[in-house]
Amino acid sequence: MLIMALAVLCLGWPELLLSDGMGRVVCLFFVLFWASRVVVQLTYYDKEMRAAEWGWDLFFLGVFMSLMIIFTIGGLGENYWILDYNLQDGFW
Repeated sequence: MLIMALAVLCLGWPELLLSDGMGRVVCLFFVLFWASRVVVQLTYYDKEMRAAEWGWDLFFLGVFMSLMIIFTIGGLGENYWILDYNLQDGFW
């Protein structure tokens, strides 16, 4: 249910997550959520099952880590962008 609410929030009203301090706090909460999911993936699941299904294991690990990075960037805000560019002026 939490993941469904997150999807509705991100896809329906992304400006709420990026416009003020509370949205950034919510983004950073989701960083903790996805980081805990990575820890569960690496420590809780059976190693034999993970080795047998290594493709799916890597896929889900990549998805969870990507979401963690995306929400970290969103939570830290515009002052922490690695590349700051304006589409009208081009890159750099």
